[in-house]
Amino acid sequence: MAAELLKTTIFFFLFVIVDSSISRKVVTTPWPGCDKNAQCRQANKTGELPHLLYTKASSPTHDNLHYVFSTKEFPTVLIARTTQFDTEMLFDWDVILSDKSSLFHGIKFTNLNKIKIDYKFGLCFTKLIEYNDEDDDADLNKWEKSKDKQGKIRPFPEFHWQPLDLHNLPDNRFVFETTDDNMTAEDSNNGSLSFSFHIPDKEGRISELPSQKYIANETVFEFLMDKYTPSQNNSRFALETVAVSLGGSKKMEVKTVETIDDEYSPGVFLLTNWLTNPSDNSRSGFVQWKPVSYLGETRGRKTVTKVKHYDLLSADRADDVTLNATLLSALFGDDLFDKSDIKKMNISFGQSKDGFYLTNNYTVWNGAIGYGTPPKDEISLTVIIIIATGLGIPVLVCIVGGIYTIQRVVRKKRSQYEPINGSADQNRPQK
Repeated sequence: MAAELLKTTIFFFLFVIVDSSISRKVVTTPWPGCDKNAQCRQANKTGELPHLLYTKASSPTHDNLHYVFSTKEFPTVLIARTTQFDTEMLFDWDVILSDKSSLFHGIKFTNLNKIKIDYKFGLCFTKLIEYNDEDDDADLNKWEKSKDKQGKIRPFPEFHWQPLDLHNLPDNRFVFETTDDNMTAEDSNNGSLSFSFHIPDKEGRISELPSQKYIANETVFEFLMDKYTPSQNNSRFALETVAVSLGGSKKMEVKTVETIDDEYSPGVFLLTNWLTNPSDNSRSGFVQWKPVSYLGETRGRKTVTKVKHYDLLSADRADDVTLNATLLSALFGDDLFDKSDIKKMNISFGQSKDGFYLTNNYTVWNGAIGYGTPPKDEISLTVIIIIATGLGIPVLVCIVGGIYTIQRVVRKKRSQYEPINGSADQNRPQK
């Protein structure tokens, strides 16, 4: 009986884990509709065409996610969720490539009268911040408040991106990369900086540490600096990011939660979630990462360092002007400033006594951008089976041992029983 109970428990956990995963059909298209637009074709010939890829992650019920990835002004990721009917994004290249201060209505949807646009969300990586950490505090706030601060802040529009490699596009993977070929010797020497993206069609984990879990409602990204020459010996780096969420709830928050298991990322028991609307997961986006990065190609305890996030800040007027020229305004339109919540936040890499960036001239950080409820680090099926087996065998031994002991006691009592009137009287000797 105990063995059957153990088997049932294991299969129950297996069913729950398998049944909880969602799968989607994912298709990525580079520069959709560009071949039908004269201005876009010309920009492509002259090398002035910004990277732009459209990914549709669809389901049979028309619960679809639409992603846009671009280097227009900033490395940008847009997400929109549509329901009720099938639809595609349409890109107005005349608007997107125009010199206007706003790209309003540069992105539209087909079958607009039949669909429901449930949510829009966007994230921009706006600046690369290099700061001289003379005191080895790994604290960007302290550096910003110092009077004699040394460093360099480079807005991403100053970067020129390498031609897009479409080799891995069938697997919905691609890289936005800039190298020293497009930067002055002062900024870089035989180095590169890149953003890599992967849009999964089902649940899984990234293959390298920190082995973060992902689901079919998100895109996984990797930020890499490789041999990017710093301007100071004690330089550390940070990214300024801007998030835009439809709805204007003004309730964005960042939470770092503890996990109970470090099976996939040894020594890391934390998970950070930037939530755009924590009170309503049906109208919320998220950015998720484990607060660690790595200072070497071989990822492990010897190369791990911390990732630190800072306070969320409201966008100012200068940010509004800048965002107007991005694909955020193309997707959000008039809602960008009227009905949206816009927040910016810095994320820095490094911790005290890790040797600074210059030690290996290498930093890599992984995260994810998605819709709905971010995934949680749960105990794996393997661990559940081990725990169930470890607990089940002792329980089984106790039950079997208890049954055996009870049977022995009952048998012993029966053997010691002496009837009052019976065979005992018949066996007495006759007088």
